[in-house]
Amino acid sequence: MTRTEKKYVQAVIDRGFMTKMHTGFSGAPWKRANIQEMGLIDSRKGYRLFKLEGWRKYSRAHSWFVAYRYIAGVERGQYWANRVPGNIDSISDALEWLTPAEVKKAKGKVIRQGDVFIIEKTKDCKSVLPRRHEWEPETRTLKHPEHDDLVIPFPCKFVPTKQLTAGSGRD
Repeated sequence: MTRTEKKYVQAVIDRGFMTKMHTGFSGAPWKRANIQEMGLIDSRKGYRLFKLEGWRKYSRAHSWFVAYRYIAGVERGQYWANRVPGNIDSISDALEWLTPAEVKKAKGKVIRQGDVFIIEKTKDCKSVLPRRHEWEPETRTLKHPEHDDLVIPFPCKFVPTKQLTAGSGRD
């Protein structure tokens, strides 16, 4: 694995997503369970799509199939990752799923900073930012500890990306 690939994988890990799991079928003893590791299923410049799937084993009598998909990307030198539905198998489909309808319909300029889209508006609109994001209206600066500060010179609205949680239970 290249250093660049490791950065995409680290972004998935940093978000708290599972990268490996015990897998086995109902009725099979634990000694026959395997460790399934996350694998790459699609790659293009600036993005990677990973999958982790298999029969999640709780006990000899209980197992269920799970399919996790994670898209990882890099913007302005910062790596990010989000979980998308388990039936997505291409980067294009993952990016389409992540983008909220309001962003797709936007008429003005749209900027993305990790978990949030910034849509140009005629006046500033009330918005809810994802956790750890901070808006400083006096300097028109969006701050987030994992990204460089972003100065937004136009009136805007913030729209969080769609995402699934990092849950590790039955999905």
